[in-house]
Amino acid sequence: MALFTARRGFLPGEDLPWAEEYRRRLEEIRVAALECYAAVALGVGGSELAPGERSARELVAAAPYRERAHALLMQILAARGNGAEALRVYEALRERLRDDLGAAPAPELRELQAELLRR
Repeated sequence: MALFTARRGFLPGEDLPWAEEYRRRLEEIRVAALECYAAVALGVGGSELAPGERSARELVAAAPYRERAHALLMQILAARGNGAEALRVYEALRERLRDDLGAAPAPELRELQAELLRR
């Protein structure tokens, strides 16, 4: 699976300038695979939600400005009955975007937050 291969990295611990492009590409593959896995886990539900949450958390850590990552984590948390924690994920992203970029979350993320507040 691409995710497990990408997690190993490319020549870890080696200081090779030519390897940096390969490392960047492998990181892009890892992030895409994490996003895909989290989305599939959310769709399957049930016992897949716990590993999906771990993948979504890893995704958020790897790509802290990727709003889709936060949305997936929020949805998985809500599906697991952790609505308050899902709202905390939203708030942390909102603050990060505001403080670091002077931006607000996308409308889709704000709608997800509003939906969670209505529950």
